[in-house]
Amino acid sequence: MRAWASLAAVFIVLAGCARSDGDREAPHRTDARTPATPTRETLPALRPATTNPLRIPVGAGTVVVELRLDPPRFMVSEPVLAHLVVRVEGAEVEGALFSGGPDTLGRPPLIDVVFRTADGRVLPVPGDTNPGGTPGFGLSGYRPARLERPVEQRLLLGTYASGLVPGRYTVHAHTTIQVRPRASERPRDVPIAVELPVEVVTDDPAAMGRVIDALGDRALHGDYDAARDPVFQLEHVRDARVIPWWVRIARAPEYERRYRAIGALASWNDPRAVAALIAATRTSTRDVGDADSPESARADSARALRHAAVHALADSPRPEALDALLALRDSADSEVRLTVMGRLSELPPTEALPHLERYSQDPDSLVRSEARRIRAELTGQH
Repeated sequence: MRAWASLAAVFIVLAGCARSDGDREAPHRTDARTPATPTRETLPALRPATTNPLRIPVGAGTVVVELRLDPPRFMVSEPVLAHLVVRVEGAEVEGALFSGGPDTLGRPPLIDVVFRTADGRVLPVPGDTNPGGTPGFGLSGYRPARLERPVEQRLLLGTYASGLVPGRYTVHAHTTIQVRPRASERPRDVPIAVELPVEVVTDDPAAMGRVIDALGDRALHGDYDAARDPVFQLEHVRDARVIPWWVRIARAPEYERRYRAIGALASWNDPRAVAALIAATRTSTRDVGDADSPESARADSARALRHAAVHALADSPRPEALDALLALRDSADSEVRLTVMGRLSELPPTEALPHLERYSQDPDSLVRSEARRIRAELTGQH
């Protein structure tokens, strides 16, 4: 488990207006039998912990830190987001925004979250700080800004516990904030810890299907902001029923949504995923953006999506993915040829060497040098 020494800086200055006292892979078996565990709808309401929200008097105002999850119960495999919120009451606030903006999500490295069982045991925390998510989320720094609304961090709870099983837990979030009553004073560190009781229930195939469909619909049809969370949550669902949603999202005109779908499909050993990736290798300028987007920007986006799809095929264990990749070996795009060559290096020498011989005469210097390097490794001629 990671030590609790890592800290998140939320730098809060209370400036009281005009006053001197101044915020990988095991798809869910949908046919599996599950015990008759109560579903989300039938569980009794849980009483919030008395330490949540945490109120910290500072100067003319109060800093309020709260951990929210509504409702505070979820299935083992359900990708729920808890909300860690910092707000101020009774004063204007000037302080720090999270590095990804005032509202970021994932598993930031500077906020520690653990699950504690009823007998006090803490579940192991996986080592990956943002498994499957977008790098860069978190609290790596801050900048002064007036906070006119609460600062919020969304935490994907399932990534904070290995071996999560049905039961009652206390979710404990720990970090540090900095506060000062006057802008002229030095800030002081205030360690905070907020807790929330939760109920984890057994996966129910029908209920999980409804969760997937609700997330998929929002991810596909929501606007940019509305789709962001469900796209992220879907990436953490290991249930094959997400694949049709990813296939549809991979055809969406918006670049970022489409890019995330290609990355998600790469993790599935499924012919539907491979077929969608093959289609994505043929992405054209007209498939991306809208008529108002500059042609050059749309061309760049289409090229990046093609590259992402080619890399995804190279990572796939399915034989049809390898066949599709080899069909691109003579692509006019040197980056595609490099990706094909990287996959060739994993094949038996008798299969790879004929292709590498051709690549060693490639018009691109980087392709040539890489082909010769790989050929030397495969033949033992270092």
